[in-house]
Amino acid sequence: AEPAPSAEPSGTLTVLLGGRPAGLPVPALAYPQGVSLGAVSAAL
Repeated sequence: AEPAPSAEPSGTLTVLLGGRPAGLPVPALAYPQGVSLGAVSAAL
């Protein structure tokens, strides 16, 4: 199911490294998924 067009964005993203919250590692940005996650992380 997709959200209604008028729905407000919501949610959180937490990157875990070794079980601890961390920023997105720079090498992850070499992958399309990493770029997408980086865009979300920057918006938070």
